[in-house]
This record gives sequence, structure tokens and C-alpha cells, in this order.
Amino acid sequence: MMRSSRLWSIIAASLFAMFYAHEASARILVIAPHPDDDVITSAGIIYSAVKRGEPVKVVFMTNGDLYGTSVGYQREGEAVNAQVNYLGPVEDDLMFLGYPDGHLEGIYDSYLASNDQYTTSFGQSTTYGNRGLGRSDYHFYKFGSHALYNRYNIVQDLQTIIQTFKPDHIYTTSEYDHHPDHSTTYLLLKQALAAISSTDPNYKPVVHKTIVWSGHEDIWPAKTDPTAYNIEIPDLSLTPLRWADRESIDVPWVMQTTYLYANPKYEAVKAHVSQAGSFFGSDSFIAHFVHKDEIFWAENLSGTNQPPIVNAGIGATVNEGVSVLLDGSASKDPNNDALTYLWTQTAGIP
Repeated sequence: MMRSSRLWSIIAASLFAMFYAHEASARILVIAPHPDDDVITSAGIIYSAVKRGEPVKVVFMTNGDLYGTSVGYQREGEAVNAQVNYLGPVEDDLMFLGYPDGHLEGIYDSYLASNDQYTTSFGQSTTYGNRGLGRSDYHFYKFGSHALYNRYNIVQDLQTIIQTFKPDHIYTTSEYDHHPDHSTTYLLLKQALAAISSTDPNYKPVVHKTIVWSGHEDIWPAKTDPTAYNIEIPDLSLTPLRWADRESIDVPWVMQTTYLYANPKYEAVKAHVSQAGSFFGSDSFIAHFVHKDEIFWAENLSGTNQPPIVNAGIGATVNEGVSVLLDGSASKDPNNDALTYLWTQTAGIP
């Protein structure tokens, strides 16, 4: 039972209650297939971690350059604007790998070796970029040369980033996402983590995966509503993912405001002007991800012990002197291990 000393908000799913690893110092890595996937899936995760002073890095697999490198450069700029101006990371926390939009699956399947080279229809066959860490693509920043488009180089880049940063939690898209770049991003991450595990078996980050493209984009996500939780994904039962086993992580209160022009997640989404379809207010696909929660499925890719499924209860705003019951009893553990609970006030006068 907790008694407040003034008006304040109890955030139902703080990262402290959820993540149990490296209390107050969890390292967060978000891996986005394209510029904008970071914001629509994980804006609340990023914003909250920055506010707590936790290290956050964001990796962009592609520059979103399906229609040419000029678009890729534009989308890099949009991604930096969204992150730096609305969510809080500095530009050096962003890494652009610069691989080709729309072609990750083909590269994964057919361009495996370090000397293989995929070439796009507009003649691009190496990584590129001018924003983020080093103001270049990551491979050039790290190794001094641009990488050929092949699976070996993508996995090497991911492996190097993860080994250098050692994130406790990695957020990305699921292998069950209907966009091939999204599902392949998960497979590439899985291969990178397997390579790391072979030399460092004690390193076991929690992977949090989600779905952006459900195959039912006309009805999911539901219309923009920062006060409403996400509805169940259509046809989820056709995958091994269960809606009851999802992580439903409340975004910060400032991202739950219905005054959208003061809502950092909405503003970060809106910064991706090339993707908004002329951005008719909140009525665009990417804006439909502005909801009260962000959803993921947590897993450990190394070993059989899986992370707990955390349900921290319903958030509440209370007046001074009102007692509040914090109830995490709906949480469960896939391995039936005993759970412990830790509640931490994240803002306001103690």
C-alpha cells in the first residue's frame, strides 16, 4: 500500500517492475527494420529509459530506401529528428546499417557469404549513410569501409554492436510479422545472438519482439487513441504467440494525452513525413500505433529458462492522501519459477 504526498501518477508497468535485470541500469537496444519502426513499436520504451538515465541505442537495419538513395537520406534525417527532438536520445545513440529496404529476405536466403553482393534496381550494392553514429553507415564507422550487401556483413554488424553495447533488453520485430524485412530482421538478430552465445554463453539478453504488419492493416491497429490499450491482433492464433502472454507496457503519461500535439509519440510519428501518406491528422497507419500501451513477447534465445510475463496492474492517477493498491499478482512465469516483485516510484516527491 502506498500513500501519495501530492498528486502524482502511478505507472502500471515501470521497467523496474518488468525487467528485474540490472535494476536501475538496464541497457536498452531497439532494432528497427526501417526508420519509423523504432517509434511506432518502442517510443515509450525509449522515452522512459532516457528519462531514467539508462543507456539506449537504436539500430536501423535499412534506410527505408526502396525508391532510391535520396529517399534513404531523407528518411535518415526524419529518424534523427524524431528520436532527438521528441524521445530523447542523442544522434550518436542512433546507428544506421544502410542495408536495402525491401530486400533483407532475399539477401538472407541467397547472399550468404562475405564476398556475395546484392545490387538494387537503382544500382546500390554497398551500405551508405550520413546521419547517426559517425555520420555514416555503421560498417564504415566501425571498419573504415562500406559493406557489401550480404548476410555475412549484416550479422557481423549486429554481432559487433551487441558485443560492444551488451544490452540487457533488445526490442525488435517478430518472425511472425507479415513484412519480410521485419520477419528477417528477427532471423538476423537470432543468428547474431547465436554467434555471440557460442563464445559467451553467459550473456543472455531478453529479446522483446512485436508485430507491425498483421496482414489486416485495415483494422489493426485500431484508430489512434492514446487512452486505449491495443486490441488483439487478428489471426494471432495462427502463430505460436498468445495474446494472453504478451507484455502490455504502458507508455509514459505524457504519451497518453489526447492533445496530440503535446504527445511525444504522436509528434515523433509525425516527424516521418515521407511515410505518413500526407498525414491526415491521426488517420494514418503509422499514427494508429499511438495507444496507451506497447506490446511485445519476451523470450530468451539462449537456453530454456524464459523471462516472466509481467502484468503490473492498471495505472491510476490519484489525489493527495489517497491510498493505492499496487497489484502485480496477474504476472506469471513460463517455467513456473517463483516471482519476486519490486515497485519503484519513477517521478514526483518521494
